[in-house]
Amino acid sequence: MSKNVDFVKRQWRWTRRFAIFYPFWIALILGLNVWQDATKGEPFDWKQLWLALGMIVFGGLVYLFCSLIFRVVLAKATHDERRQ
Repeated sequence: MSKNVDFVKRQWRWTRRFAIFYPFWIALILGLNVWQDATKGEPFDWKQLWLALGMIVFGGLVYLFCSLIFRVVLAKATHDERRQ
């Protein structure tokens, strides 16, 4: 494999790692917000749950588009490698 194809695959691995840990970070932020509200004595705010769910769905859509872009870039890098 060429350096370009290796680079593209390495970048994709980092994107997958980020996509795996992204929902955990969102859950952590949600948990901290709920905990902070509970220590203040405020009632549970459902809006925070919907915002967290929306951020996770948005992250999933970004991951979907990134996977499509990755396939195009990998095909281009592989094509360029074969031409040489």
